[in-house]
Parts: sequence; structure tokens; C-alpha cells
Amino acid sequence: MERKASRAFRALTGFIGTALAQGRSLWCRNAGPGPGLPFSFQRRLSDVSPAQHACGILAASELTQRDGHRGPCPDLAECKLVSFPVGIYKVLRNVTDQIHLITLANNELKALTSKFMTTFCQLRELRLEGNFLHRLPNEVSTLQHLKAIDLSRNQFHDFPEQLTTLPALENINLEENEIVDVPVEKLAAMPALHLINLRFNPLNAEVRVIAPPLIKFNMLMSPEGARAPPP
Repeated sequence: MERKASRAFRALTGFIGTALAQGRSLWCRNAGPGPGLPFSFQRRLSDVSPAQHACGILAASELTQRDGHRGPCPDLAECKLVSFPVGIYKVLRNVTDQIHLITLANNELKALTSKFMTTFCQLRELRLEGNFLHRLPNEVSTLQHLKAIDLSRNQFHDFPEQLTTLPALENINLEENEIVDVPVEKLAAMPALHLINLRFNPLNAEVRVIAPPLIKFNMLMSPEGARAPPP
């Protein structure tokens, strides 16, 4: 069974690699094969282990451009992932410098590794909303080209201050976390920041008073005590 799974895994990753070489984007929804995946490969998915299946769920879409991003755009949203699949590093190893957008929304991620950050250091946008993240690795500082990051609906209690070191960052979404304090002065010094969304966080009164006169960007905050609407 193990040998059969290995063959299936190699076939699946080979298919994905071919799709990438053709300049196609990659997507996944609900941990199942997409319409771009041939039936023969859909059938082989039943032969692979759960860990290997994480690579098999990627399927080639028809678009080479998505949301203004050219090149491969791996979309692993809603795939029930608890960690970033190690096998995908191998699948994407020849195109990492072309990847400007990765979507990992609505999974069960508790952490991202330093390898993820250093491997995909050319990212312009990173979508991580709807996970269980509570911190970011220090290596997020390697994302010198990052313009937007979505960390809404996670479990941050402390503001991820590593983000304040990113010179190109324009948009930070931290809606629906548990953040109380915010490094207002560091945020005010960020050269490109346009918007930070802190709605539905239990921000302390000091942040609410001090922030407005110091900042030149938009800071979205809910009224004190406001609760997020049910999903």
C-alpha cells in the first residue's frame, strides 16, 4: 500500500508541476479534487495517505492571472490543513520567486514555519484568515515586498510587531482577534501603510485615545465592547 501511495503521490505532484510550468494558478477547495484534475488523478487520490493528499488537492485552474497577480497563485483555502504541507515545497521549488499570492484561509493552522517565510519571500499578498494562529515567526521580516496580509479571525493576543518592519506593507487585517495593545508609534513610522483593520478586538482605552492624532493611515476600530456578528 505504501508503494502504491508513493506512485500516486509522484504522479500527482508531476501533474501539478506541469501545470505550473504552463503558467497556471493552483487552487483547492474543501479538500477535494477540482474540475481541472483529470479523472485518473481523482481516482488516485484515494490511494494516497492524508499527508500526501495535501499535495494532491491542488488542481490547475484556467487562469494565469488572479487579483492582479501574474504567475502561480497557490490557493489552499478550506482544505482542513493543520500545517503547511511539506511536499508542496518540492512541488513549487522551481517557481517560488514567481509566487506573489498564497491563500491559506479557513484552515486549522496553528503556526507557520520560518521555512515558509524564507521560501516564499517574494510574496505581495498573504491570506491567512480563519485559522488558529497566535504568532508569526521572526522570519516574516524576509517578506520585504509584502503589500497585504489578512490575519482576521485568528487567535492573536499580542500584535505581531514583526509586521512593522516591512517597508512595502500597505494593508493589515487583524479583525476578530484578541488584541488589547497596539504599537502605535511603530505603525506610524511605517512608510507605506494605508489601512489597518482592528475591528472586534478588545483594544484598551489608551490605544483609542493616542492612536488617532499620531497616525496618517486609516485605523478601523469597533466601538468599545462591540462583538463580532455570528458567522
